[in-house]
Amino acid sequence: MSAEQSVVSPEEARIDSSSSAENKEDVTGKDSSWLGLAINTVTTLVIAAGMIAAYHFMVAAPTKQKIAVVDIAEILGLKELQVTAAATSPDATDKQRSEAFEEITKFARDMETAVNDLQADCGCTLLVRAAVVKVTAAEDLTSALKERLGMAGLDQAKLIQQIRSAGGAGQPPILGDRGSLAGGRK
Repeated sequence: MSAEQSVVSPEEARIDSSSSAENKEDVTGKDSSWLGLAINTVTTLVIAAGMIAAYHFMVAAPTKQKIAVVDIAEILGLKELQVTAAATSPDATDKQRSEAFEEITKFARDMETAVNDLQADCGCTLLVRAAVVKVTAAEDLTSALKERLGMAGLDQAKLIQQIRSAGGAGQPPILGDRGSLAGGRK
């Protein structure tokens, strides 16, 4: 080879290097566009999954409503038996009987306060047990309500036995001008 043939002008060298760079870009450009698309897709999926997880743990889970049930009928039945036992006791005075019935009014206020406090403490919605179809899905807070009302130690069987043992010692109630339950006087 001659010296003239081997020497390349700067313009020719620039043209040759730019064409070889274009060839390299064409070859690697196809690979890098696919790789870039894959990286963008994975990054987007990771960000979306992170956002969904953050929403679930910071917003949705803390605001999930908790439901609990209370057997109001049981509590009212126990209170009814307690008041009846106090009013029908053979040694009860008229004053004690009237106080037993006045206790019903006080009990209504106390029960409303206890239910509100119980609901605030548990952070849940309280439902009457009879209104819930599937009670197993909800927590039963009847015993907690009994404790707040001071009724935790009451035994239904003992109260019924106490009322039955009182027998007919008390005077039957008078039903206005229709007479009494026992005698039918007018």
